[in-house]
Amino acid sequence: MKAVIYGIGKRFHKIFTDQELIKEIFVENDIEIVGSSDRTVGFGGQRFIYRGESLPVKKVDEFLKNDIKIIVTSKIYFEEIKQELCKIGYKENQIMLIDSLLDTYLDKVFP
Repeated sequence: MKAVIYGIGKRFHKIFTDQELIKEIFVENDIEIVGSSDRTVGFGGQRFIYRGESLPVKKVDEFLKNDIKIIVTSKIYFEEIKQELCKIGYKENQIMLIDSLLDTYLDKVFP
């Protein structure tokens, strides 16, 4: 599945600097990260490195809505972000909190 990471704050940076964690929660689950976004506008050309590839940071409505999942990094603002994303055309079943992936990983590592 293709996915956009929504939220590029502290949790984003902690997760995306841990290569083993990336492998376990994204690669092992066949999730292809195609970019990242955040509520804050003004990323003009900003990019981030994911598995050696430079990916865009852009407004979430610039990604195709049909064939992607939105993986939200903020637990605190998840419901609010989900409502905003639904208002601009994403469906609820396309939006998930990254914690569900992290929980699956932790259950596997610490059964």
